[in-house]
Amino acid sequence: MEAENLVKRPKILAVSEVTEGGVGRHLKDLLSNITNFDVVFAAPKPLNVHCEFVKIDLKRTPKLFIKGTLQILRLIHRIKPDVVHLHSSIAGAAGRLCRALMNSRIPVVYTPNGLAFTYEENHLKRRVFKEAERYLSCLCDAIIAVSQAERKTMRRLGIPPHKVVLIHNAIPLPNEITEERRLNARRSLRLPEEATVVGAVGRLAHPKLPLDFVKAIAYLVPRFRHLRGIWVGDGELFDETVSYAERIGIDKHILITGWRTDALDLLHALDIFVLVSCAEGMPYSLLEAAGTGLPCVATDVAGVRDVIRDGVEGFVVPPRDPRALAEKILILIEDHNLRRRMGQAARQRVAKHFSLEQMVQKTQQLYLRLLRQRPAPSP
Repeated sequence: MEAENLVKRPKILAVSEVTEGGVGRHLKDLLSNITNFDVVFAAPKPLNVHCEFVKIDLKRTPKLFIKGTLQILRLIHRIKPDVVHLHSSIAGAAGRLCRALMNSRIPVVYTPNGLAFTYEENHLKRRVFKEAERYLSCLCDAIIAVSQAERKTMRRLGIPPHKVVLIHNAIPLPNEITEERRLNARRSLRLPEEATVVGAVGRLAHPKLPLDFVKAIAYLVPRFRHLRGIWVGDGELFDETVSYAERIGIDKHILITGWRTDALDLLHALDIFVLVSCAEGMPYSLLEAAGTGLPCVATDVAGVRDVIRDGVEGFVVPPRDPRALAEKILILIEDHNLRRRMGQAARQRVAKHFSLEQMVQKTQQLYLRLLRQRPAPSP
């Protein structure tokens, strides 16, 4: 009797083809903290979250894209979710095509976490991806932009403003840097305590431009013999990055750590954080570095100016310009008080504007608004 009186909670179907990197981080933070809904998560691989998981074979290849799309369609018919939330570009395309194939009023939300065409260098592919996003925007009820720049890009595409919702990526506020944490992190990396350490965190892959990081350090090494450049991460450009540092003679000043599970703790070893990407959505590494209390020098890509106001929490420089990057790093190396002020301002900004609680609350509010707006079924 008592069970019959319980109100059934709405059900969210979250779909993604990616469970690693920034998208995986976003999914884990969101799905682990949703409180007002039951969640079913569909993806090629599970996440370490407490919700029902359904495996789907969704990938970028045509065969697996079609197979995954049909699996999503069958899953929607079977579990009858109240809201479908699509994450990343491939799931976004597959799920919205399902919307076209079914006679349903189920609200569909799409979070690209970085629009695919902004990462694409091939002109033809870029154009195709852009037109696909423009068309598919008609097949969902809301598109979440994770940064101001991403929202502007969506509007330039012609996506109706009422469909675009700004909900920043967010993080639990990290531990603040202390002298003890700094020394422990440096010991784990075998770095000299007296070194000036400039670092980056991320995959060693094209959009992250690790060679630009090495070039910027190379500009500074002649002036600062205690300078160390640290990159925490692994990827397909690992060997090329190490070889390049050796070829230009600064390999003793560069450390590429490879994949580390303690990347957040290793931020405490740094004096200055840099982000050198040519494309982003809303970089988690920048949020974590700023939240830790590090001054940041970052390229002017999507998401950066939401976190870093030029000259306040750090500096913003043009992408693909290692010399400009080095010039701003130089200012921070030479001014300890400026580093401290910018680091404090960065931590305060993350605490105020990028809390995990805010992100989850705004997302749940969006679900509820779409459910209220959902047309009543025909009699």
